[in-house]
Parts: sequence; C-alpha cells; structure tokens
Amino acid sequence: MATQRPWHALFSIIGRLGTHPEDSEEARLQKTIMLNAVVLGGIPVQIIIGFLSSIWCEFFSSATTFGFAAFSLASVLWLVATRRHFGLFKFIQLSIPILSPLVATLALGGIADASFNIAWGLVAPLLAIIIS
Repeated sequence: MATQRPWHALFSIIGRLGTHPEDSEEARLQKTIMLNAVVLGGIPVQIIIGFLSSIWCEFFSSATTFGFAAFSLASVLWLVATRRHFGLFKFIQLSIPILSPLVATLALGGIADASFNIAWGLVAPLLAIIIS
C-alpha cells in the first residue's frame, strides 16, 4: 500500500480551501492551481524579497513588498471565507506580480538600480497561461 507524500497532502488541503460544492471540475482545478501557486509560491517569495530589501536598507521597497504580500494574503483569506468571486481573486493575484516589481523598481530608483527585481513581473503572464 503506497503512502501519500506530505507535499501531496499539503497541495490537497490548500486546493480544497477555496472550492465550493457547486463548482465545476474545471473551476476546482483552476482554484487549486491558483491557490497553491499563491500560498506556496507568491506570498513566500514576496516575504523573502521584503526581508532582503530590509537587510539592504531599502525600507520603502521593503514596505511596499510586505504590503503586496499582506494584500495577497488578505485576498486568499477572502476567497477562502466567501468561496465565490474567483474572477476578482484571479485578477488581484495576476495584478500583484505586475505591480509589485513596478513599484519596487520605482522605489529603488529605476531599472538600473533595481537589477533583477523586474524579472518578477514575468510571473504574471506565466501564471495567466497556466490558469487559462
């Protein structure tokens, strides 16, 4: 008898958080992918970038990054609480990877000073392709 790996259980728990019994199979799959991407990828990356920015004494950039992480977490909690309005949740979560590097780049003084930070903006189109 094969045992379930811990990651599979975690993915399953997170994926079930935002689903509603009346959701179609496709809607459940989209919610599962999106929630796992945000909870296990997007929010932790934003927090890591925020801590790195604060270590390098870029406090405004750090504050905006933590703000986007908090906004992302709030939208996840809102989806889990309501289990509806997935379109708005998806719009918010696809906007954050575009806006966060833009604001951080402006806070750091431009593209030359922000370096690799703008590459975080490539996540939104990739996530949109996965969800579509």
